[in-house]
Amino acid sequence: MRARARARTEAQLQLQPQLCTEAWAHANPLTHTRTRPCPHAPVIVVFDADMVATPNFYTKILEVMYDDECALCLTPQGFNNVDAQSDIFNNLNLSFWEYMLPGTDAMGYIACTGTNFCIRAFPLADCGWFPTFTITEDYMLGMILKKKGYKAGYLNEYVAIGEAPE
Repeated sequence: MRARARARTEAQLQLQPQLCTEAWAHANPLTHTRTRPCPHAPVIVVFDADMVATPNFYTKILEVMYDDECALCLTPQGFNNVDAQSDIFNNLNLSFWEYMLPGTDAMGYIACTGTNFCIRAFPLADCGWFPTFTITEDYMLGMILKKKGYKAGYLNEYVAIGEAPE
């Protein structure tokens, strides 16, 4: 009995180092949530801890996802404590949110940026949940979705606002 318990414990310990690597740092908590009991929700919304959704977040984002072919909808990151005129650290990254993503959306590709997005649960599960083999799990998820033939959309409206580090 003790030998089996020890073997089981050793097998569990062999898995633990993976959970501590930097590549797992962000994706592992997201992927871990799939093992917890929850309602069978058709969509999952992800925010960074500092982001707050506007009252119309869900209705706006679900308008984009009305098309059943759309697996992911991304919205831009905005910060209430950054003045666009004096943003010397490019926290707002306006060229990315205002120009690049609308352009890539028009070409049929959206790179997931890890916050302020909604994703359908089935395509996420089909992709193996959030990738844990890279520190850029958000971009990798977008690439896996595209490779598997899923569509994504970009809602170029600031429907969630956060705070940039000072």
